[in-house]
Amino acid sequence: MSKTNNHQEFFAHFPQTASHAMVDFATDTVFLSSRYLFVRRVGSMQFGYCTHCKQEYLTSSLNGKLGLKHNQDWQCLKCKSLVIVKASGISRKRLIDDAYFVWYEKSAINPKAVVALGIYAVRDYRGDYYKIETEFKTVAMYLFEPGKSRMLRRDYWAERWYEAKSIISEFDHSMKHKRCYLALESVVQAVRRTPFQYSTWGEYTRQSPDLVKFFDLAAKYPCVEYLTKLGLRSFIEAKLYGYNTYGAINWRGKSIEKVLRLSKSEIKEMRSSGLIVNPHG
Repeated sequence: MSKTNNHQEFFAHFPQTASHAMVDFATDTVFLSSRYLFVRRVGSMQFGYCTHCKQEYLTSSLNGKLGLKHNQDWQCLKCKSLVIVKASGISRKRLIDDAYFVWYEKSAINPKAVVALGIYAVRDYRGDYYKIETEFKTVAMYLFEPGKSRMLRRDYWAERWYEAKSIISEFDHSMKHKRCYLALESVVQAVRRTPFQYSTWGEYTRQSPDLVKFFDLAAKYPCVEYLTKLGLRSFIEAKLYGYNTYGAINWRGKSIEKVLRLSKSEIKEMRSSGLIVNPHG
């Protein structure tokens, strides 16, 4: 996959190789249920090969008894993983597991920035089950820096990257029919010691399941932290959903007084009154 010169500065923010932590997340969370024991018979004996620990061993030698059955739930004798038994002689033309997940990292060149990778991952069992490996393909790349954010998407047909006009979630677009995951622990590590650490991102995983829309908002408008802590998260939710906030918030304000267009005494009164304030009145 070539990376064109006009995107080189963008790509410089991203890790060059998949981290062990990312691979472990795919193995232990995304594909936790994608573990199989392929069984074959040799005379009266049955052998099983575990696709997780990659070990083969004798499962049954009970004088012609069938041993483990196709699609039976079982626990691997070697790695103790829960697996699904598959008879090696039965067609596997539809046995392919895939999913999409978003993984966050620190920028490789800007200590104040955070990046995210949208990964389409596949485990394809249709061929030689002794050679199964998880395949990773990056389909979206996000860069969140104080003041701005960018997204590149992969064009499958032309095998090139192009810049999106705005930040979108592939959960709702190209991957909406796939199983989708967010690596929450990667977010915790990525935002540490960056301006995004206290952005209150943890409050918005329902409104922005992969958090890319939230970090886009937080990059452009740091006031999301103030608003959340003042109990005004309904304005942020409205922004995330694309609803109108009717000019109630000066999103580019540099202080909470300028953001809310209120004096300190008015803000104090608002907080003490317990009133529920939302974009609709």
